[in-house]
Amino acid sequence: MSNLSPSFYKKLIQVASNVNMSPEDILVVMIGESNLGGGSNSGSKAYNPDGHASGLIQFMPDTLKGLGFGSPEEDRKSISNRFRKLSEIQQLDYVEKIIKSQQSMTGIRFTNATQYYIANFLPVALGFPGMKDGNPNAVIAEQNPKKTKHKNFSIDFERQTYKANSALDVDKDGKITYKDIDKRVQNIKNGSQFKNLVNEMRSVNSNYSRPAEENIAELDQSAELSEPETIFSKFLDGLIN
Repeated sequence: MSNLSPSFYKKLIQVASNVNMSPEDILVVMIGESNLGGGSNSGSKAYNPDGHASGLIQFMPDTLKGLGFGSPEEDRKSISNRFRKLSEIQQLDYVEKIIKSQQSMTGIRFTNATQYYIANFLPVALGFPGMKDGNPNAVIAEQNPKKTKHKNFSIDFERQTYKANSALDVDKDGKITYKDIDKRVQNIKNGSQFKNLVNEMRSVNSNYSRPAEENIAELDQSAELSEPETIFSKFLDGLIN
């Protein structure tokens, strides 16, 4: 048994419904990012001193500012420390906010855990060629890129992104691809930690349903993107600086 409460699972199911996602897909990313259910320093307490990422899905401090947590003048470490004092249930409110922002920014609903993992890792990557279609060879970041993939994703930043996340390059070919992230997701799903949390969630509410297919259609590409773009810019700043 994990230390997660029935109230957490009920809130997770509600958040998943609000964003038209499967709660299992959100669980996958939380396990991958914060080792949810893995002990006292997991989940809401998880912390990476490199960039001060914290919490359930390893929020960057400047991303949290964009979501309304923290003041503009507050330093990153302080924001991270305060955010980790929130419970898992409280942090779910920010998980919902960032998912809605990511969906609006990318123009799609997340229909599987791999899409959501990529969106949480590098949301702009969902706009790269082949990514929305799930092309296994679609490239997210390269060790030695030859040209920029996006105006907010410079060659230098792409190198930094690959270096910091080279463990995601499963086949060690110098590229992090859709296939690599999908393998990471499948490994989590096949693990006992994920299966245990899903069983706990189902024991709390065995009647929750996956989002209806008609509600998972692509969003209107003309949707207003000003707020998500601001959040993403702050996300980039948090990773670069």
